[in-house]
Amino acid sequence: PLLDPLLEKRVQSSSQGQTVSFAGKDCEYDESFRLYMVSELSSPHWPQEVWAMASVVDFTVSNAGLDEQLLGLVVSKERPELEDKHLSLAASIAAKQKTLRGVEDDLLQRLAHADGSLLDDDTLVEALHSAQQAAAAVVGALTSATEEASRIDATRELYRPVAALGRVIYLLIVDVAALSPMYTISLEQFLEVYEASFRRADKAVLVEKRVENLVEALRYQSTCYMHRSMFWQHRTPWTLMLAMRVEAHAGTLFQSAIEALLHTGAELLSIAAERTKPLPWIPDRVWLNIIQLSRKVEVFKELPEVINRNDILWKHWFEDDAPEEARLPDYADKCSAFEKLLLVRCLRQDRTMLSIQAYITETLGRRFIDSRPLDLRAVEAESSPRTPVIAMLSGGSGPAQAILGLAKRRDRA
Repeated sequence: PLLDPLLEKRVQSSSQGQTVSFAGKDCEYDESFRLYMVSELSSPHWPQEVWAMASVVDFTVSNAGLDEQLLGLVVSKERPELEDKHLSLAASIAAKQKTLRGVEDDLLQRLAHADGSLLDDDTLVEALHSAQQAAAAVVGALTSATEEASRIDATRELYRPVAALGRVIYLLIVDVAALSPMYTISLEQFLEVYEASFRRADKAVLVEKRVENLVEALRYQSTCYMHRSMFWQHRTPWTLMLAMRVEAHAGTLFQSAIEALLHTGAELLSIAAERTKPLPWIPDRVWLNIIQLSRKVEVFKELPEVINRNDILWKHWFEDDAPEEARLPDYADKCSAFEKLLLVRCLRQDRTMLSIQAYITETLGRRFIDSRPLDLRAVEAESSPRTPVIAMLSGGSGPAQAILGLAKRRDRA
């Protein structure tokens, strides 16, 4: 309400000029006055009256736009001549389309202002003939350029997996910032990590193999970059979310399975409202987890009956010291690594973190869960005179000696 007079431009004119009421006072108003407001919300939902009073600009990066930006970047680094030709053709096609529209508009304007019979107007007939020839030439050139652009796009699409993974990782970084403001990373900052991963990827002659190397390097370098700036307890959740997003993007992991990992039956169901557990060795909480998992994940829809039919093997697996490493009864050849994680979380919640590590190892690789000490040489390589390095200190430890040692090795001490 305080800003309504400004937003609605309730300007009053008088002999002394224009004024607007603001906070109970009449303030001078200038026609060139502009008010810019920025929201920290990523997707704010404003009331209809706000949209009517103000121009709302959404600067949120769209998936398609980010995909194209990342694709252009990786192609410009891997095949610079191809990206240059792509941009040149795009500009050429746009110019030809503009020329064609100009010919059509000029022709329509001549026809609209023609007097009498069109056939008797020699000037107009000649103009029509010239326009037809010009349009045919432009259409021919446009068709040729479009065909060449299609061939170039087919080659650029070979690098699409790298761009798609970059989008997945950046959107994950945006979501992880909810854990702590320290984890906020700008798109510009991420693009530096994105480009750096290209230089560290293994070389390959075949484009397909090179793309595989780029994808692997991007996964690992972005994980190392994020782990370096994270508290210890957040590193494994980050890697788990990366593995899940990668599988979800590939279409091998569905939202229902992710929800089954996040919310167990013990949290959502009541033992009094569900059917009686058939076996005494199953705790109540575990029984509720089993029922919920059978409802959420298709492969486990008969899990309660399967456990009841083969209770000796299931009891043995349930009491195993390391069930995440043991062979699953009935489902060993039927479920994926993530589905095995769901079973461990369902029946043996105390082994969930170890099962998460096993899932990450199978999905991304062993090195994604290995502990990595601080590598100041890698930090220095990523820094610049305009990119400071900030170290968070804790009692009994500090980077001073390591920094001095690195400086001596670089002859900078």
